[in-house]
Amino acid sequence: MEEIEFLDFGIYGKQQKNGAIYNWKNWSKCVDLLDELFIDPKNTSIQSRQLIPFYYERKGQKYFSDKKSKKFKFGSLSWNKKNNELWCTKFRNEQGWTFERTEIHYPKFSECKKNTSFADIILIVKCNDYYIDKKRFDQSLFLMIKKGLIEEGKLDAIIRELGLIMGADLIGKGNRKHKVSGNSFLVMQLWSDSDLLEFLDEEDFKLAEGTLKLL
Repeated sequence: MEEIEFLDFGIYGKQQKNGAIYNWKNWSKCVDLLDELFIDPKNTSIQSRQLIPFYYERKGQKYFSDKKSKKFKFGSLSWNKKNNELWCTKFRNEQGWTFERTEIHYPKFSECKKNTSFADIILIVKCNDYYIDKKRFDQSLFLMIKKGLIEEGKLDAIIRELGLIMGADLIGKGNRKHKVSGNSFLVMQLWSDSDLLEFLDEEDFKLAEGTLKLL
């Protein structure tokens, strides 16, 4: 089982500062920066989860049902400005539309799955638009990238610029070595990691075991 070292970055903020990261006026600026990372557009995949959430009540409590929520389907999109604008705008005028997350994989997810290999880059954009209990941060961008793929100083600068676009309250960086046999485990771990710090205050962010250090 191969051991590979990755750099992790987490950017956390509130939509009320600069607006939601998925607003095209914001994400179009992010695309210009991320073009530096996704230099093989045809082998980079974008998958977005957007929906009309379904709520129900039980014993006076309100709950969210994923099964009964209406999902909007994009399929897998290649990396370019037109496709990025597509996932940001296509269903925005649907009544009750909400955004959950967008994932970007290089090499594309289907290629990694076929070869049971690691992705060199995984980026997850999340917004908690439909959560009943809002957390401290309601949007985040989490990036995992194979160490050495991009010069580290350049990567730090890109992350800081993305943080400015998001109006970020916290930006963190870490590195770790992964021993996994395929991409699916890695993605599940990233989903967990991208949620991990949303409850934490700044001091916890610095001290929490196994999380990121302030960038």
